[in-house]
Amino acid sequence: MDETEFLEKLESMTLSPEMFDHKGHLWLGWLYIRDLELGDAANKLNSGIKKYAASLGATDKFHYTLTTTFACAIKYRYKNNETFEQFLESNDDLVKDAISVIQTHYSPELLFSPEAKVKLVKPDREPFPKEFETQLEKFAV
Repeated sequence: MDETEFLEKLESMTLSPEMFDHKGHLWLGWLYIRDLELGDAANKLNSGIKKYAASLGATDKFHYTLTTTFACAIKYRYKNNETFEQFLESNDDLVKDAISVIQTHYSPELLFSPEAKVKLVKPDREPFPKEFETQLEKFAV
């Protein structure tokens, strides 16, 4: 499946759940980061995943802070003109254990708190890069 079909199926809620595994989440984030500023990409990623999860009856699985921080990790590592396959190869840690990457910014207690699930909370460990904070400040508490 090419990226246009992937986006169309996700946005029309017709994407097979098997196609939206962890790599599917990475692909969606990578596509939005590639084409949009971080704040807009994070907003679109959150909105898309939340709607898709709701279409599957899995609203309890959506996590706002986790998704937004995931977008930040992709943006931080994104290189212009890099293919998605190249991105995956050079970011094995995001592929295999994205939670550990995100926990460099958040303690488990804060990351998995009810508040972090429904809105973006500021990191209690390592802060986001300054330029990310500016782009995300309209989403943060």
